[in-house]
Amino acid sequence: MPKYKTIKPPRGMHDQFEEDLLKIESVISIASEIARSYGFKRIETPTIESIEVFTNTGDKTIDKCFTFMDKSNREMILRPDINAPISRAIVNHSSSQPLPQKIFFHGSVFRYRKSYRREFIMFGVETYGIAEPIADAEILRVVVDLIKRLGFKKYTIEYSNLSIFSRLIKFLSKTDKVNVNVEELIYKLRFHNKKEQKSILNKIGFQKKSEELIMDFLSCPEVNKNSFNLLKKVAAMDKSIEIEALSVLNFRDELLKQQLSNCIFKISNLHGESFYSGLTYRLYLSTEMGDGGRYDNFTLLLGGLYIPATGLGFGISRLIRLAEAESILIPIKTNIKYLVRIVRGSEETVRPYLRLLRKQNIIVNEIPEDYKDDRLMPFAIKGGYHRIFVIKSFNKISGLYEVWSINIVDGTNKKFSTYGLKDIFNCS
Repeated sequence: MPKYKTIKPPRGMHDQFEEDLLKIESVISIASEIARSYGFKRIETPTIESIEVFTNTGDKTIDKCFTFMDKSNREMILRPDINAPISRAIVNHSSSQPLPQKIFFHGSVFRYRKSYRREFIMFGVETYGIAEPIADAEILRVVVDLIKRLGFKKYTIEYSNLSIFSRLIKFLSKTDKVNVNVEELIYKLRFHNKKEQKSILNKIGFQKKSEELIMDFLSCPEVNKNSFNLLKKVAAMDKSIEIEALSVLNFRDELLKQQLSNCIFKISNLHGESFYSGLTYRLYLSTEMGDGGRYDNFTLLLGGLYIPATGLGFGISRLIRLAEAESILIPIKTNIKYLVRIVRGSEETVRPYLRLLRKQNIIVNEIPEDYKDDRLMPFAIKGGYHRIFVIKSFNKISGLYEVWSINIVDGTNKKFSTYGLKDIFNCS
């Protein structure tokens, strides 16, 4: 026989078994239940999308995605996120899905990156058709309800508004008479240190006073008071900045109305500059759990009408890891589980009864007759079974069963004889 090479999953892809999947299913079930209680409805979109869904919405990271040509020579992409596909679905089905739409989603997303995981299950909560910050605050309330239900005690919400900085740059470039691509500048500034940021601004030709104001913005300490003081200062400079500043204040009020605590306004946060259109927010536990914000222009960029939109997404497995790091046990719904081995000749009478047990939501795993006694207990413990039932013999003439029963929970076992199947599986 030739020896074949062992084949492993592609890098960043992982096999998952029952123990991990039960945790994932539990978190998804709880999150879905909470989302539905706020009036959100589930949506499912294709795993594969036309690449234009993402290139049209301005994402700069297509090179970090899984893309390929289909057999009709059309460029496709494995969805790296959920906002653009859901926006595409809203555009495609606008006549049958009246606004506002409150939607939740769970499914795999794929990112080609240097990471342990390139495929992960994301849960997202999205609202379409509501421009007011009440929608953003409600989404955060849904996710905070989830983490509290799971058992987390502390969280922090950090929020900002990307439009404030972009409008400030536009205003200063106009007054200083310099030409600048605002989006490219923000992207550069975000990934450089303070010295390099100054050099970038100096090369563009901003006046010293403008440069100092931009640097104040970028290095503003992570304290609410500092951010709000700077917000007040820049809002007084231009009407367009004042409008965006007002949205921050309104959002702060909505967070209070939703009784969300530990909320920090960080004006210097430029996260998501190529994705979000305005208000952004991040949720932290011991580290970042998920992020979200406004993408009000997505439906327009995808060929539809302008529809204000906002949403937040997070990785399910990441949330589980954060829970386990804090010794929080993910609640798993467990059915009674029986491990059963039956003797040859008893199948016709025993198996119909096993099916009745399964209809009662009892998990019954029948294993082969040649499965050795000494292997039963390790198998049952690892599989989370509650009882082992071994039918050692069956007399077809008299109907007598010889049974060995083991209680995994307390370790007791007994051997007995009976004529009734009900006596076997109801025994203590």
